[in-house]
Amino acid sequence: MEKIIIENFGPISYFEAEVKDIMIFIGPQASGKSTIAKLIWFFKSVKNFLIELINNVVKQSELYTPNGLIEEFKMFLDSNLKATFEEISNNRTFQITYYYSEHKSIKIILPKEKRFSENVQKFAFQFTWTQNITTELDKIFIEVVNYKQNFYQSLSDKLRLNSEKQNFLTVLTKHINKFFGNDQAPIFIPAARSLLSFLKLTNLNFDSFNINILDQGFIGMTEIIKPEFQNDLREIIDIIKGNKQLNEHGNNFEEAEIAIEIINKILKGKYKVVDEEERLYFNAQNYVKLKYASSGQQEALWIVLLIFKFILDEENVFTVFEEPEAHLYPEAQNEMVKLMALLANVNQNQIIITTHSPYILSAFNNLLYAHQIGQDKPDEVSQLVNPKLWLDVNRTSAYFIDGDSYESIIDPDLNLIQAEKIDSASRIINETFDQLFDLDN
Repeated sequence: MEKIIIENFGPISYFEAEVKDIMIFIGPQASGKSTIAKLIWFFKSVKNFLIELINNVVKQSELYTPNGLIEEFKMFLDSNLKATFEEISNNRTFQITYYYSEHKSIKIILPKEKRFSENVQKFAFQFTWTQNITTELDKIFIEVVNYKQNFYQSLSDKLRLNSEKQNFLTVLTKHINKFFGNDQAPIFIPAARSLLSFLKLTNLNFDSFNINILDQGFIGMTEIIKPEFQNDLREIIDIIKGNKQLNEHGNNFEEAEIAIEIINKILKGKYKVVDEEERLYFNAQNYVKLKYASSGQQEALWIVLLIFKFILDEENVFTVFEEPEAHLYPEAQNEMVKLMALLANVNQNQIIITTHSPYILSAFNNLLYAHQIGQDKPDEVSQLVNPKLWLDVNRTSAYFIDGDSYESIIDPDLNLIQAEKIDSASRIINETFDQLFDLDN
């Protein structure tokens, strides 16, 4: 069981929760929803930071000791934490603990004497971890040091080592993933997706717009896979089905077909890249350039394409979705929830959603209820909701976040998201209307 405890970090005074497969955070703006999601992403990325550091070290000529690599790792974590939370150097004293299991955890502390430091020292933040992580890091870094000690051997030995390097890194990566309990790729899909795409399209300087590590990662990921969409989604499936070599790796064709049906309802068109130009086709001939598409289409595009890609390729992912409802009509929000649920049910993937939308909560409730009723009436429920979209409440948590406080909004008796939380905004609006109506009569 994974768990996070946050004390005095950003807008969050205190938050403690088990990290479940499906986590939903709703609340006012600037209440801390994204802060929690980013912290979970950071701790999920620790194994990736470790693998990245080892890759960098193996490529360098510099020799290290195991203790030296421990220090390098702490500094690497430090720099990545600051890159994720750029305001952190002036934060108040805080403590964050992440449990990968009951007896395996990492803790980050910002002590009082360092909280006002403009020039962050070598270790601006204190990283500590349980003894089993220390022992494992020692083993890993000893392996790296032993490998590196062969760097200045004869040419024939160096050629042999170079040919073995990829195998060495592959084996070490599998070992690290196993130690941390999963091989999921941590993915962060930020808000303001259309703006980020525009900045990339116009080749503007990211630094002048204060683009953080999460936004840069999102843009880089979309640029890598964009060439694959020179064909529409169904054509991509047909190409893979017809290519024996591509088909050997295993693909979720059934789930990918379901995803296409949902995506078409959200985008109201088919996305293709033609002559490096992004287009949404309404039919075989008519299209609109993506930059002229509706704001809802632009915001939704890379959420749905990435989900399609993850599902088709059977990727193991942990994905954060910030405000997936942005600029979407309620019916499209409902379809977006179905698509995220489909992803969560492939390979037991994990997802986190931050939202302001009661429609998102209602759509999740439908899928939770479908799973619940479907245990006794599977055939009848299947006629209403595809079983591949059903969500198990035991995999799900939902929280109302408000900075100084938080509360679970899963009703323990009904095993559904509490209706009064979904309808709270409508209730306040209706109360005002009723008061005005009373004055008018």
